[in-house]
Amino acid sequence: MAEQRQWRLGTQLALIALPFAALTLVAIVLTLWVSWQLDGGAAAVNEAGRLRMQAYRLSLSIATGDAPTVARKVEAFDEGLAVLRRGDPERPLFMPWDDTVRTRFASVERDWARFRVLGSGDPGDGARLRTQTAEFSAHIDALVDSIEVHMARWTAFMHLLQSSVLALVIAGGATLLAAGHRFVLEPVAQLKDAIQQLQSGDFDAPCACGEGSRARAGNRSACLNCDDSRSHY
Repeated sequence: MAEQRQWRLGTQLALIALPFAALTLVAIVLTLWVSWQLDGGAAAVNEAGRLRMQAYRLSLSIATGDAPTVARKVEAFDEGLAVLRRGDPERPLFMPWDDTVRTRFASVERDWARFRVLGSGDPGDGARLRTQTAEFSAHIDALVDSIEVHMARWTAFMHLLQSSVLALVIAGGATLLAAGHRFVLEPVAQLKDAIQQLQSGDFDAPCACGEGSRARAGNRSACLNCDDSRSHY
């Protein structure tokens, strides 16, 4: 019977700790997932920034008429856009897609469709090339800004999850301490006081082994020992 009571006490403590443990595990998993998204978003920002640099270099190569270099840079720019579009789990690289990011990415693709034509034909006068390059770069900057805004929201969410984990750990620890005191320490202390009173000759002292205390202490033999002590004296 004592083993059965002890198992019930352990079950009670486990049921108290289970919700906190489950919520903490969920928060930790979400934190890891958000951090992975942030890593992918940071790589996307770097790749988009690299496209801006490539646009200026391509503009310079078009202005100087260096056809082989222009062909290589056009191919590199196409690859960069493709990576942003499909992502790269190995890096990892993920575009944080939302309505703003999609709109600005589509704008960059339209600009690139017009800009890459300059590399395959006559670029015209230098002023027009510089103007198109500046507009193209401005749209790439807008894309980078939208990615960073999206990442800022993910960062705030991750901070909230981290704070939640800390709060759950503190609340769970405090709840287990309170439960341990109520279900274990308090009944044992009451039983100890009763036995000491009996040993001192106070035979009217009640044994602290009522039904509630007995269930919390989880030890029927302690109540029997108390009764034996009363009989002995």
